[in-house]
Amino acid sequence: MLTRPATHQVAPLAASAAAVLVLGALVLLATQGTALVAVAVALALGLVAVLTWGTERVGTALVTLGVLSAPMNDLRPIPSADIATFSDVFLLLGFGLLLPRLLARSPRPQALHLVGSLVLITFGMLASLACPDPVTSIGYLGRMLTTLTFLPLAFVFWRPGRRMVNVLAWAYVVGQLVSMLGGFARGPVDDNRYDGLTTHPNFYGMCAMLAGAICLHLFREARPGRRWIPLLALAGCAASVLNSGSRAALLAAVLLAVLYPLLDRSGKAGYTLALGASLLVAFANVLLPHVQQGSAIDRLLGNTSSAGSDTVREQALSTTFQDFLHHPLLGEGFSAVTTETHDAYLEVANAFGIFALLGYLAILWSIARLAFRQGGDRNRLAYAAVGYCFIILFINTIWDRFAWVALCLVLARAVSGPVDPDPTSGEEVGDEITDPGSATSGPDAAGVRQRVPAAR
Repeated sequence: MLTRPATHQVAPLAASAAAVLVLGALVLLATQGTALVAVAVALALGLVAVLTWGTERVGTALVTLGVLSAPMNDLRPIPSADIATFSDVFLLLGFGLLLPRLLARSPRPQALHLVGSLVLITFGMLASLACPDPVTSIGYLGRMLTTLTFLPLAFVFWRPGRRMVNVLAWAYVVGQLVSMLGGFARGPVDDNRYDGLTTHPNFYGMCAMLAGAICLHLFREARPGRRWIPLLALAGCAASVLNSGSRAALLAAVLLAVLYPLLDRSGKAGYTLALGASLLVAFANVLLPHVQQGSAIDRLLGNTSSAGSDTVREQALSTTFQDFLHHPLLGEGFSAVTTETHDAYLEVANAFGIFALLGYLAILWSIARLAFRQGGDRNRLAYAAVGYCFIILFINTIWDRFAWVALCLVLARAVSGPVDPDPTSGEEVGDEITDPGSATSGPDAAGVRQRVPAAR
């Protein structure tokens, strides 16, 4: 009679012993202080979840929580720490559990993204070593590369399926709507502007704009009878843009509203946009007196606090541009002062020089260009990247995960694989073939497939 190898008998015992040891360590951790009790309980629950459902399911759930909490960057495990948010913790733990799957994959990251990252790290390091405070500058460079390079690569190597990408997209939108409700509960901040559950009204407006762009994708992914749901979410995002008081977010939203019917070649969307714009112009004299004080429209018209904000921006831009002209090749390195300029492009150029700026632009274009690719299976999540590239002309954010998580979804969608049929076409899903028009087609397509109607 054949018997199992001894290793099959020892493995369960070893796993149980390891679990007991870990739980014992957690008990000791909980006895060290009140603050560590919550940490020990969370780790214990996480261990139980991993043993029950497996690392991949728990890792996927944690990444989803990371995406959900990304638009709420004021929620932090340690309130006094301004670096790590709950989103960061969830993403780190999630991808840590998914690491075996990531290492087993063989995807093809976008070459332009990798080249841009290489250029950025090369000239960023040279500029940091040559600046008066290299340690601080290298620290900022590390944060930049973590968000712009490693986080997107984690999503690319994970390569979630099409439906999972939609789940993540909904998670980001729901997170923004929760932030909106939290903002109403907390009330307005300075000048009657709302900041939701973020650290600044501008960031709140940016997240709302990005979530609204994601709603354009979700609208086309939804069944015809359920498309009112993403439209309702889009209305909530539009309201958030307005009450944030962020003029940059409002202009970015208007830009996307104009680009959507043009790039999607949607006559219905174009007619709707034209009709809405015509009504706004026709009733402008009636509507403008009722504009909420501190809203994006109110500040765009030059009311409330916009004049003082414009003065601060102009002074910062002028000073930073003059500094850039003194050292255009290698920059002056990153510092706390460098990050106060309300223009991300100028910040990078001033900190690391013109060549690093080219690398930064290559990273952004590698994502945003997906919005301009025509074809049957368009990556409409890339509208968020277009809006981001526009809004950072006016906002000082470079490595904030609340924005880059949305951009990572664009890359995840690009490598997500199967193309589901249009729910309005009535087509059935049949065999899979390699998409000949895809950038990842061919013998090295790494499993990226396209679905076609089944033969009848």
